[in-house]
Order: sequence, then C-alpha cells, then structure tokens
Amino acid sequence: MADFRDLPALSPKSLGHFSHNGVIYHQRTGLGAVPDVANIAHMGFVVMMRPSVYLDLCPPLKLEFNGMEAKLRAGEPIGMPFLAINLEDEEVRIRSHEGRHRALCVRSITNDAEMPVAVLLARGDRARHVRMENVARMASGARRQRSTQEPNPPFIDGPLFERVILNGREVDLASFAPVLRM
Repeated sequence: MADFRDLPALSPKSLGHFSHNGVIYHQRTGLGAVPDVANIAHMGFVVMMRPSVYLDLCPPLKLEFNGMEAKLRAGEPIGMPFLAINLEDEEVRIRSHEGRHRALCVRSITNDAEMPVAVLLARGDRARHVRMENVARMASGARRQRSTQEPNPPFIDGPLFERVILNGREVDLASFAPVLRM
C-alpha cells in the first residue's frame, strides 16, 4: 500500500488518487469507490466539507461499522463519499448519498477536518452545466435526504463548504455572496 506522504495532495489534476489529511483516496479501487465518482470531473464537482456536515445531510445511521477505520489507519484507500443533487430544485435537497461509514472513519481519524465529497448531478446534468451560482446556493444550505423515518427532513443551514473543484479549477466561494433563501 502507498504511504500517504508519497501521494499528491488533492487538486484538480489529482482527483483520481491523492491523499488528504492523512487519508488516502482512490476513486477506482478504494473502499466504497463507485464509477460515477471515478469520473467526477465530468459527472459533477468536488467540495471540501467536514465529515460532521456530510453526516448532517444524510439520514442517520442505525449501525456503526468500526472495522473500516483500522483499514484506513493502515493506509488502505477509500473512494470519496458522494451526495447527489438536482440543479433544478428550487431548494437544494440531497437526493441520495453513499459514504456515511467512510465519513465516520474520516471524522475519527482527522478530528472532523474537511474531506473531499463528490457532488453528483441528477437528471443527466454534467459538470459543464454547473454555474457557480448553483454551487454557492448549495453551500448556503441544503435539505437533508428524505428517509422513511424522516419524510420531512430539516434544512441544514450553511455554510456547508467553502472550497470547490469544478471544471478543472479550484475555487474559493468567499468571492461569491451567499444566496438567501426566500
């Protein structure tokens, strides 16, 4: 297994295999890797989000799986957790997700330091369809994913994240005014 110090840091050019905050990410072979995230530069964008915020946006876990944390600490790579959204929703809502167990492990290992989260787009939209206004709107808050236990989930106020990688460049959202909800 690769040592995280031997890998590049997260950047627009290293989305497939990198290390961040001592955790190794590999979008093709990492634990929990999915094909759409392996192609995230085309399928969506990446945000830097604290694991606790990611977990707030997902339905609560019923069980915790602790075997994964030891693997991460030993240098086994993971795939980025993801959230799926629809750009056309009037209010940003999380449509689906994968990665709660990975987020729990990263939170434990990094003391809740930000982690990369892939944002996939519903309805056939791709990265080229995303405007920074959409990203800023998502950063200002989103409704947690609906579940059978929670048919009317709460709105999670932002900022949810401040950094994003979209269309081959990294952007700090500080230059965008927050979008107010009506």
